[in-house]
Amino acid sequence: MSSARVIWIDLETFAHATEDPEKVLKALFLILPEGVEKQVKKETVLGHYRNEIIIYKARITDKKFIQNFLCLLSERMDEKDKKQLFDLFDKRLDDSGTLYLRFDKQEAFKGSLKLSEDEDVIRIRIKFSSYPLSREIIQESCLSYGLMKK
Repeated sequence: MSSARVIWIDLETFAHATEDPEKVLKALFLILPEGVEKQVKKETVLGHYRNEIIIYKARITDKKFIQNFLCLLSERMDEKDKKQLFDLFDKRLDDSGTLYLRFDKQEAFKGSLKLSEDEDVIRIRIKFSSYPLSREIIQESCLSYGLMKK
């Protein structure tokens, strides 16, 4: 069976007016491979109530950094979350081959990666490519990267 290749990885999180932006950045840096910190972009916007919100974004496209990122993610995810991701795989993967993950920002700040459905998260999108584009091939690749467990 052929494997799926990761083309890019997007990360995004928010620092709301009530949060310390340095702590939010620390949580994001927990899952970034060394050297990618320089790629984090910062955008300041105003919220609904004119409160300042800082958006941190990064896109990883370098093959070496992608590989390092996937290894870090696999190492820092616990077994329960890997099994949960396997069970929810069809809900987390769209038809274009993009896998959507959300990790609790507060837990990341403490040094732990936990999947979350809340709003206060670090969002990760992993874009896969395979020929033919197949959910099964992408799932097998996620298993081989150690992102999921059966």
